[in-house]
Amino acid sequence: MQVRKIFKEKLLSLLNEGISFKRETIEIFNGYIVYIYFKKMKPIYIGMSKDGIRRALSTRRRKEVLEQYDRVWIYRANDLQAAKEAEKILITTLNPKYNLNSAVNREAEIMRSFRGNHVRGLKRMPFYSIFT
Repeated sequence: MQVRKIFKEKLLSLLNEGISFKRETIEIFNGYIVYIYFKKMKPIYIGMSKDGIRRALSTRRRKEVLEQYDRVWIYRANDLQAAKEAEKILITTLNPKYNLNSAVNREAEIMRSFRGNHVRGLKRMPFYSIFT
């Protein structure tokens, strides 16, 4: 009993905080995803990955984003095309601060210049309608 207590105390001294996930929850982190970094519930960066959360958390991401974000939302996509399309729609609609130089955002600027007119079959939609 004493050995177990010492082991538990030693183990807890080595670890900080932990979190557990159900299997179906952890699967969200694999495969094709779209992620949104937030600061004070304002989107600051939107990206997509075919390698799951690894890319979203990589040090290749903009340093400013990784230093500022306080929340990240992750959505699983059915395939690469769906992830790319969702990323494009989100960037176009939400205009996050750190997506300013992306090719997607340059296309978003063109779309915004049409003031809601259809461009290549894609129409602007409010953020909430994407997820309802």
